[in-house]
Amino acid sequence: MTVPVSGAVVVGYDASEPSKIAVEWAAADADRRGVDLVVVHAARRLKGRDDAGGDEGADAIAEEGAERARERVPGLTVHAVARKQGPAAALQELSADAAVVVVGHRGRGRLAAGLVGSVAFTISAHAQCPVLVIRGNSEHLPGPDRPVVVGTDDSEFAAQAVAGAARLAASTDARLIIAAAWDVPEANPWSAAYLANVNATEDAAHAAETEAVATVERAREAVLAEHPGLTVEVGTQRGRPEHVLADASEGAGVLVVGSRGHSDLVGLLLGSVSRAVLHTANCPVAVIR
Repeated sequence: MTVPVSGAVVVGYDASEPSKIAVEWAAADADRRGVDLVVVHAARRLKGRDDAGGDEGADAIAEEGAERARERVPGLTVHAVARKQGPAAALQELSADAAVVVVGHRGRGRLAAGLVGSVAFTISAHAQCPVLVIRGNSEHLPGPDRPVVVGTDDSEFAAQAVAGAARLAASTDARLIIAAAWDVPEANPWSAAYLANVNATEDAAHAAETEAVATVERAREAVLAEHPGLTVEVGTQRGRPEHVLADASEGAGVLVVGSRGHSDLVGLLLGSVSRAVLHTANCPVAVIR
């Protein structure tokens, strides 16, 4: 069958609790965007709950997810799709035309919808559209009481993440919080260089903090040029970026990161920082490319 994916929200579903939450979050997101929702159950061997095999059971699981979405958002156009292929491959294929792909942070069986290190990590790294990995519960949506938080390191990919986060904040009446982490290598107290200049580390820390402040201010100016009415807050903190962003995600509706970064300001490189926050964030994580 032809799947009406173009511009739709696509969500992976395997009947696990995290995938149920992902479907509800995706339904609300599709409603906000005014687009269709496509609920996908995928496994190389399609199975029903009794593991007896067969397409019928897989179709039923996909339809169950679709019905959950319809209950969450009555009137939403929802399509149920079962695919006889690996879940990462299925979602990656559908991402070519989707507005966003949504997965839970964990799953079960072959789908493992969003198990960090497998499906969620693979989709976050290779999808052709933004990816949302849902952590927490479905009530954690961006809005007036739950800001959108985005990390930046002044890279091209971070700029794309900031722009995407700003659009999301503007469309949900949420505040936008732009955060940057900074740090300096620890000096060896026994080295000759350290003994010769005990202020070297302090000077480097001051320079790193100054650059971080300049980075978030540049990002704020860029956002306000496009969204003059948006409430934008900025903050910097010393520490590893994954720790800083995880802390900033507390109480947020979504944490946004870029798919790549650079090391000039402790880069947001998928596989390190982005992968780390998929594990530790206190809210859904959006990976923007």
